Amino acid sequence: MKKNLKNNELSKSFFRSYLQFFILIVFSVALIGTVAFFSAKNALTELGQTAIKNRIQMGLAMMNTLEKQVQKKKLTRPEAQEIFRSQMLNPKQADGKTRGLNSKLELNIGAYMYAINSKGIEEMHPYKEGEDISKVEDSDGNKLIQLIMDEARNPKDGGIVHFNWKNPGETRERPKVNAVAYFEPWDWYINVGCYDEDFYKPVYKILLIICTISVIILLISILFIRRLMNKKVNPLSQIINSMSMAAEGNISSVKVNVNSKDEIGYIGRVFNKMIDEIRNLLINIKQLSTVIDEKVELINSSTTATFENSNGIKEAMEEISSAINNSAKDMQNSVENMNILSENVDEVKANSITMEDGASQAGKLNSNIIDILTELENKNSENITAAKETNDNIKQLINKSNDIVGIVSTIEEISNEINLLSLNASIESARAGEAGKGFAVVADQIKELSNETSNSVKQINSLIKDLMGSINISVSSVEVYGKAAQSQIATINNTKQTLGRVIEFIKSMPPIIEKNVDKISQVYKNKDVVNSSMDSILSVTEEISASSEEITASTSEVKEKMRDVKELAKELGQSSKDLKEKLNKFSL
Repeated sequence: MKKNLKNNELSKSFFRSYLQFFILIVFSVALIGTVAFFSAKNALTELGQTAIKNRIQMGLAMMNTLEKQVQKKKLTRPEAQEIFRSQMLNPKQADGKTRGLNSKLELNIGAYMYAINSKGIEEMHPYKEGEDISKVEDSDGNKLIQLIMDEARNPKDGGIVHFNWKNPGETRERPKVNAVAYFEPWDWYINVGCYDEDFYKPVYKILLIICTISVIILLISILFIRRLMNKKVNPLSQIINSMSMAAEGNISSVKVNVNSKDEIGYIGRVFNKMIDEIRNLLINIKQLSTVIDEKVELINSSTTATFENSNGIKEAMEEISSAINNSAKDMQNSVENMNILSENVDEVKANSITMEDGASQAGKLNSNIIDILTELENKNSENITAAKETNDNIKQLINKSNDIVGIVSTIEEISNEINLLSLNASIESARAGEAGKGFAVVADQIKELSNETSNSVKQINSLIKDLMGSINISVSSVEVYGKAAQSQIATINNTKQTLGRVIEFIKSMPPIIEKNVDKISQVYKNKDVVNSSMDSILSVTEEISASSEEITASTSEVKEKMRDVKELAKELGQSSKDLKEKLNKFSL
C-alpha cells in the first residue's frame, strides 16, 4: 500500500512537471499566433485602405478624362456622368434606381463606390441612387455627409473617414472606413467604402488554425506524458524505495536493478555505487570511533595533569608579579619625588638668577632715582625762589590797585559835582526862558555824561574789589605752595638718605646670590645622575613586571586552553558514543 502511494505521488509529480512544460509550449504557440494575427490584421487594414484610396484615384482619373470630353463638346455632362456610373458600378436596371455591384472592381473585400453632391443627394449608388442622406447620422451623432465633405475638401487623415454603420436588418453597428475625394467640376464627393472587418477576414481563418493546432498539440502532449510516465515511474519508484531502505539503516540488502540505458538507468548505477561507498565508509567510521574513544581517554588524563601543574605555576607567578608590582610602585614614587625635587631645584636656580639680575637692575634704578630726587630738589628750590618773587609782585600789584581805588574815588566825586552843576544849569536855563534853551540842552548832555561816568566808576570799583579778592587768594596760595615746597625738599633729603642705604645693601647681594647659584648648579647635576639611575631601575622593574604578567597571562591562557581541550575531549567522547549508536542501526 505504501509503495503504491509513493508511485501515485511520483506519477502526479511527473505529470505536473511535463504538463507545465507542454502548457508553456502551447501558450508560446498561442502567443505567437495572437501577435501574428494582430500584426497581419494591421498590415491588411493598411493595405485595404491603400487599395480603396487607389480606386478613388482611378475614379478621379476617369472623371477628368470624361470632363475633358465634355469640354470638347463630344459628350454632355449627364452622358459623361452616366458613363462613369456604368463603369464604376453597372448600368441602371429596369427599376431606374438599382445598379448593383461591379464584381470586377470590388477588390474581393465587398467595397463599392458611390457619390453624393453638396446637398447630400446620392448621385451614384448601387441601390439608393437619388436618395437624400443629408440628415443621416452615425451612432456618435456625427452627420455622415459632413464627415465626408470635410475630409474630401481638407484631408486630415489622408482622405480616410471612419464611422460606425448599421445596414437595414442588422442588429449591431460595425466600424466602417471610406476613402473620399471631391471632384469640383461635377460637385461630386466620391466614396469607396467597406467595413473594417472586410480587410482582415482571412486572418480569422489563420487564428482558427493556430487555435486548432494548439489544442491538438496539447492533446498529443498529454498522451506523450502518459506514455513517458509509464516508462519512467517504475524505475524511479524502485530507486526511491531503495533510498528509503538505506535511510532506515538496511544498507546490506539495498541494490537497484535498473538495466535501461537512459538517464534513469544511469541514476540507478550511480545510486548502487554510492551505496557501496557509503557501506565502506560506515565500516571505516565504526573502526575509527573505537580508536577515538581510546585517544579521548588518553587526552583526558593528560589534560588533568597539565591543568593541575598550570594552577601551581599561576599561583607562583602571581606572587612574583605582586612583589614586583609593589617594588615598581615604590620606585615610581621615588622617581616622582625626584622629579618634584628636580622641578623645585630648577625653579630655585631660575629664581636666584632672576634675583641676581633684579638686584643689578635695582641698583641701577635706585641710582637713577637719587639723581631724579636731586634734580627734583633743585627744581623745588627754584620754585620757592619764584614763589617769593611772585609774592612780592602781587604785593606791589595790591599797592597799585589801592592807588587806582583812590583815583577812582576822586573821579566819582568829580562826577557828583558835575552832576550838581548840570542840575543848577538846568534850573537857571529854565529861568532864562527861550534864551536859556540852548544852555539847557548842553546841561542835559553834561548830566547824562556825568551819570555814565558815575556808572563806569561803580563798575570799575566792583572789578577792583574782585581783583583784590583774587590777588589776596593768590597770595595765600603762593604762601601755602612755598611751605609745601619746603616740606617736600625735606622729604626728598630723607628719601635720598634711605635710598643710599638700600643701594649699599643691593650692591652686597650679587656675590651672595652667585655663590647660591653655584651650589644649586652642583645639586642640579647630581639630580640628573640620580634621575637617570632611578629611570633605569624603574625601566628594568617594569620590564620584569611586564614579563611576569605575560607569564601569568600565558599560564592562564594555557589553563583555559587545557580546560577547552578537556571539554572538547568530553564532547568528542560523547560524539563517538553517539556515532556508535547511530552506526549500530545500520546492518553492514
